[in-house]
Amino acid sequence: MDSSLAAGPGAAQNHQPEYAPYPRVVSRALPLLAIIVGLYISWFYDPPFYYGSGTQWLAHAGAFLVFGGVLTWSGIELTSRKYEGHRVPAVAGVGIFFLIGMLLAISARLLVYLLDPPHWPEMNITYAPFDFRGSMIAGAIGVCVYAIMLRHMHKLTLKKLPLYLLLWHVLTGLAGAAFFYLSYGLKLGNLLRFEMISYFTNGLTEAGARLLLIGGSVLGAWWLANNVKPVNGSSRQTRGTVIGDVVCDFIDNRLGLAPTFWYIGMIGGHLATLPLLILVTMNASPIATLFILVPLVLFWVIVFLRIIQTSEHYSGAAFWIVCAVIIVGAQMVSNLVGVVVISQELMGGR
Repeated sequence: MDSSLAAGPGAAQNHQPEYAPYPRVVSRALPLLAIIVGLYISWFYDPPFYYGSGTQWLAHAGAFLVFGGVLTWSGIELTSRKYEGHRVPAVAGVGIFFLIGMLLAISARLLVYLLDPPHWPEMNITYAPFDFRGSMIAGAIGVCVYAIMLRHMHKLTLKKLPLYLLLWHVLTGLAGAAFFYLSYGLKLGNLLRFEMISYFTNGLTEAGARLLLIGGSVLGAWWLANNVKPVNGSSRQTRGTVIGDVVCDFIDNRLGLAPTFWYIGMIGGHLATLPLLILVTMNASPIATLFILVPLVLFWVIVFLRIIQTSEHYSGAAFWIVCAVIIVGAQMVSNLVGVVVISQELMGGR
């Protein structure tokens, strides 16, 4: 189990920031890493429209990582100890709401099929009454939106119901547009217009089906979480946000080994590398690349030093210390080599 570092010699124990044990830190960090890597793949990999390159699976892998990470994060958020007052056990609530989302999606599609099925004769497409894969996607998106709205469901009143319906529709539309954009490379503007507006401009049947899906989801979420509230039992002084706590504790040398490696090294390191990747894809000049690499080297040096310092207070297996030192050290050295190589090229060009 990872222990937090003291603020200084002789610091009082009750001033220590308390972080989750190593397994919980990893379980929270991995979904975020999956989302970041999936976005990298979807952003920097441009698949051919006609799949003939043999690497078309990367497009779907990116979408899978993003939405798998989001869904995993949602499950962790819904089952965390930050909330109390669940009507059913938190894990069961996730499964129940997933089924609710699927059943509502099936019902909405069946309603459209029975009353006014759309026709696309020029595309030779028939509107099927059931779409199991689409219903599963709708259920997964519903769980993600439920995780975002969980802390607010106990505030739902009849007067606020239209606002909650609109917010649920917007969040569902954004998630659906993002899914199809990452999965199939369709134009994001067209997807947003379809998800946000087209349901209500294609006739009363589709509008009613959409209201059935959104309204049923809101009522289902309210039934499951109308007594759920955030736990206010933490005595820790915070800086307003979780990210602010982690960053400030890292600067103050108060993080344990696990949060330092996973939150700062892995997640922070991937985000810090993004500008460099953008410059590489743009074929930027060596000087511009150097301006990004030098701060990146300093970042990895600081993280490496913090890993060494926090390892002295780590009470778990030495294997994890060695892994953290090797991985962060390799990142530091590789970026330093990049600085040296680019500097030599610039000096040789003169």
